[in-house]
Amino acid sequence: MDSADTGLAAAEQQLADQGTVEVSVFSRSRLPVLPGALDLGPDPSAAGWRRLRLGSPADLQILVAAVDQLRVVPPPPVVDIFAPTDPSIEIAGGSDWTRTASVTLSLSAVDDHAVDSMCISKTSTCTAWVPYATSKVYSLGSTQGNNTLNVWFRDASENVSAMASDSIGLDSVKPTDGAATASPSTGEVELNWTGFQDAGSGITAYTVVYSTGTTAPAKCTTGTVAYSGPDSTYTHTGLTDGTTYRYRICTTDEAGNISAGIKVEARPAPEHNEPTGGSVLINGGDTWTKSKTVTLTLQASDDTEVSSMCISN
Repeated sequence: MDSADTGLAAAEQQLADQGTVEVSVFSRSRLPVLPGALDLGPDPSAAGWRRLRLGSPADLQILVAAVDQLRVVPPPPVVDIFAPTDPSIEIAGGSDWTRTASVTLSLSAVDDHAVDSMCISKTSTCTAWVPYATSKVYSLGSTQGNNTLNVWFRDASENVSAMASDSIGLDSVKPTDGAATASPSTGEVELNWTGFQDAGSGITAYTVVYSTGTTAPAKCTTGTVAYSGPDSTYTHTGLTDGTTYRYRICTTDEAGNISAGIKVEARPAPEHNEPTGGSVLINGGDTWTKSKTVTLTLQASDDTEVSSMCISN
């Protein structure tokens, strides 16, 4: 037999890969004895041909030399009736809330062969299949509040898994600001705030930033942080008396939205002692004057500075 016209190469490859090969042969003479071969009987697809299952390269070489024609019988198609199992979806790493509609999904399923495709939907029915991936960026749309995503997985035989689901809240709206007061005393300023609200994910923390410049910080991500936490009061201590401190107070919701913030300012009380040594001298101490206009020389001492005066006759 001219091996170039046969399936010898394919048979050798399958033997190497799987350790066995099924062949169909045609021979006008008696088949040789092959100790490691199994005779499967006549080939139902071709009259005069016979099927054999071989388990060694040596048997294959003996058979090739003895028959007129040889071809590899393709293995029967694999029948897959089992759907993918363990379907799973996780939105944004399992977070309860997100402030952006674009989220990353973590997806997985198990199949005897391979997961081929998947379908993601906000309803209980599948509308569009896409190639399977373990990670996918998905847009929740504009619906604020709870968003539930369902996913199904499918293999190449179109077996469909059970539905898996996960939920996340979308809150892209900033909290609204309330009101605040700043009460100075020696070396400190007491800050109190109230009335901040969030209709979505809810308020989780407040941030107080400050500056000693001419204006308060423009937002709560700039400036120096004095306080961050859940309380609605804070006393800023260790301050320099006489210096004006300008504050911005913001709130953050669970989704991570930060309010615009409100501004207050205060100047820690420099001291509580009245000016001393006050005096006034008219025209350098003259007893009399012939003019209605006189020159006053005034002085007083203070722990910090004298800021104003009042003159009366």
